[in-house]
Amino acid sequence: MEKFPTKVLRVRGAKLSGNDGEISIEFDLEPFNFEVDGYQDRADTSIRLDGISLPNDPTSLEEQEFTFPVNPEAGYIDGSVYILAAHNPVDVTKLRFGKLKGKTLPVDVESLWDMEFECTGFKSFLFNFSSEIEL
Repeated sequence: MEKFPTKVLRVRGAKLSGNDGEISIEFDLEPFNFEVDGYQDRADTSIRLDGISLPNDPTSLEEQEFTFPVNPEAGYIDGSVYILAAHNPVDVTKLRFGKLKGKTLPVDVESLWDMEFECTGFKSFLFNFSSEIEL
């Protein structure tokens, strides 16, 4: 298995939706090229997080930090990203929100991408990133 080229992952922004206790966040990724086992491809995808037990009020999230267990433990975030036409689980273990900036809310994310789940040819990896949620 090959190491995933995490340097190609760039988060363009995020959107929050849902009701209190059942929040979804979608992180839009810039399209990127990659190679695995001699095969070259391009991905145009996003990281989708669903079933997050958080309030939908951005002022309640401001400057708060939340930790989550990994799937299948109760309270996990149902996260995924599609690469190589495969469902790749994304376990988010921490969301750290910053101070509101007008109509955006900064967030830092700690995640583990399970690229071995559907045999993509890549090893699983940790990926921590920051983004701005559009409100």
